[in-house]
Amino acid sequence: MDRRNRRSPNPSVALGFYLESLAARHAWTAAALADEDGLLLGGASRNVDLEAVAAVAPLVAREGATTAPDGFLGLVTRGQPLSVWPVDVHGSRMHLAVVGPTVAPSADAARAMTRILAEQAA
Repeated sequence: MDRRNRRSPNPSVALGFYLESLAARHAWTAAALADEDGLLLGGASRNVDLEAVAAVAPLVAREGATTAPDGFLGLVTRGQPLSVWPVDVHGSRMHLAVVGPTVAPSADAARAMTRILAEQAA
């Protein structure tokens, strides 16, 4: 079901719907939006622990690692690539962490997440 047909006045739910749509569009197994402390703000997953993905997102962003088939990161991603992109939301640095193909989200994705989270702040 397309995200535009699934709406919610609850920003957390709306963010989940949006990330689910984004993940499906890019064939990602998981997509998580995390804050700078690694706390999960929202996400969508097919059999990957989103809280673990969010927790490692700031570390991966700092280190620049994108894939690790073994070790802790491999356990988190089940051996799939992990990519992290910065997303600035109202002056705060967030991290969009995705498990699966390394396909960068468009600038529209950052704007959409900012808009959804702005509704939460209002």
